Amino acid sequence: MRRRLALVLILGSAAAGCSLLVEFDRGKLGPLDVPEDATADVGTSDSGADVSTSEGGGNVDAGSDATLSDAGDAGDASEGGTDAADAGTDATDGATVSDAKADSAVDSGVDAAVDAGADAADAEADAGPDAEVDAGSDASPDSGPDGGLSANCTDVEFDANDQTAQALVTVTFPTGASPADYSPKCVKVKVGTIVRWSGSFASHPLQNGGSIGSPIPAVTSVASDGGDIGELEVTFPAVGTFDYNCAIHGSAMPGSVRVVP
Repeated sequence: MRRRLALVLILGSAAAGCSLLVEFDRGKLGPLDVPEDATADVGTSDSGADVSTSEGGGNVDAGSDATLSDAGDAGDASEGGTDAADAGTDATDGATVSDAKADSAVDSGVDAAVDAGADAADAEADAGPDAEVDAGSDASPDSGPDGGLSANCTDVEFDANDQTAQALVTVTFPTGASPADYSPKCVKVKVGTIVRWSGSFASHPLQNGGSIGSPIPAVTSVASDGGDIGELEVTFPAVGTFDYNCAIHGSAMPGSVRVVP
């Protein structure tokens, strides 16, 4: 009795699907005829691709297409990430440039502020000595529109005793007073005017106040009549302000003559 057993072995492969139908006969092993229209189902390969075999032997690899599509999408995403990274880099570079410009502007402002302060200090330093020199020149007894400044009299006092219309002006100081007052204490005269001092030179010796070019001499006694009362006449030939005082009483007994053109 012959029994025929048919055993179908299905072998799956990742590279290609194939099927083998083997007829096993007791005492005989041999290939069986496979119909031309027979088809075999092939399982999923290791890569996850579904493969089918048709009569023409063509293979359709949908899994591969999906994989390629996914790879393309991944590539696009990668390129998108690269573009985003490039955009971030450009933005960072832009911010760096902006920061550099801002720093430059601040540095320029600071430099400008520092330079302006230095120039102002230089201008002040330059102006200081000149101003002091000019002030000193104006204070000189031989300068100024009214002949200089006085330590003993003010401009108001000189104007109050304007004797520029007189050729001879007398200044008196009484005897017995200690100190006495010159009268007038302050007098304004023109160039060439004679000023006469009349008083007790023994009690109040006359001395000039140190004015440059002063024609006032140092006098201790003038007694034209043999007594204590004396007179001294001085001509003022140049413009200037000439202070004087008592040699004994000093600043407590001052006077001044201002000579104008």
